[in-house]
Amino acid sequence: MKGLCKHTAVIISLVYMLAFQGTSVSALTEKQNDTHPIEKPYWWWSWCDYDIKHPELQYHGYFIDDGYDLKYDVKMKIYTETTICWWCDINKKDKTVSIEFEDLVTPESEQPWFSDQTVRVPDTVNGYTVTEYSGSSAFKAFDVDPDNEYFMSDGTVLFSKDGKKLLSFAQYSRVTEYTVPQGVEKIDDSAFARSGDLKKICVPDSVKKIGRWSFSNMDSLSAVIFDSFKIRIDRSAFGRDYNAKLLCTQKAAVDSEGDRICWDKVPNASYYEIYQKLNNGEYKLLKATKATACKFTTLKKGKSYTFAVKPVAVIPAANYNKEEDEDIYPQSFKIEGTMSEDISVRG
Repeated sequence: MKGLCKHTAVIISLVYMLAFQGTSVSALTEKQNDTHPIEKPYWWWSWCDYDIKHPELQYHGYFIDDGYDLKYDVKMKIYTETTICWWCDINKKDKTVSIEFEDLVTPESEQPWFSDQTVRVPDTVNGYTVTEYSGSSAFKAFDVDPDNEYFMSDGTVLFSKDGKKLLSFAQYSRVTEYTVPQGVEKIDDSAFARSGDLKKICVPDSVKKIGRWSFSNMDSLSAVIFDSFKIRIDRSAFGRDYNAKLLCTQKAAVDSEGDRICWDKVPNASYYEIYQKLNNGEYKLLKATKATACKFTTLKKGKSYTFAVKPVAVIPAANYNKEEDEDIYPQSFKIEGTMSEDISVRG
């Protein structure tokens, strides 16, 4: 028992939801006659209420669904097959709860239990107010009490009540592209993690911080498009490896003056790439510069040339520690801006 890790404790304390019906699920609907109400508020974390020596006792706990208030009476065996559980932590002093929706799936399972379900987010659990929610969620959609004081949702995503934090994305919403609403300031830790269908995420300029593991384990993600280069990205935001392109809608307004082109500085750009447009329509990279002008000295007299400029930002990874993170997480993130309009120059 002493050797069990935290995640084993979670497995011991599985919220094993059975016999659910309808599209909104927050409670077990199968009751047993020998339930044991817990008198102290350690519902998911207390090990003293579990008897791991007698798994044959089967399931002996249930939820009582009272609107958005969840009551929990429990005595559970260790269960190792496919299940769903609320993974909770409690602040006894403030009488508040933080929750995370955990999806435990065995290799034999074809799909997670709630991949096609809308799940109700409780206002309270056993009288304790739910004030925090973390991580992406292994179900189809959120059902949030309109009067909830801490959270709100558009169905696909859970936000803080003031809309400034994006807390959790419904992994099985089948959404392939998502635009973060203007006004969100932070994408919280693991908010989109493991959302396998998402291919593109658009991030408005109101977002200033990207939390830990926010976009990790997302094999289908091909592009994250920012509206601003002014962004703080945690070193682990994309996990250890990622293939997604980091792009930005910012672009330079380019003018020509004789045999040179010039442009206004793009806020927070690290440098600019100068391209020549070839006859086949492709763009050839000529050089990179931190300047805001470029003079061409090899143009043939009387011949017309077409150029374009792309701003690029190199963002230092937040919380990067070279001794601990080298060869594990990236030291910086390269974000490519949008190519400027073509500009013609005559030699």
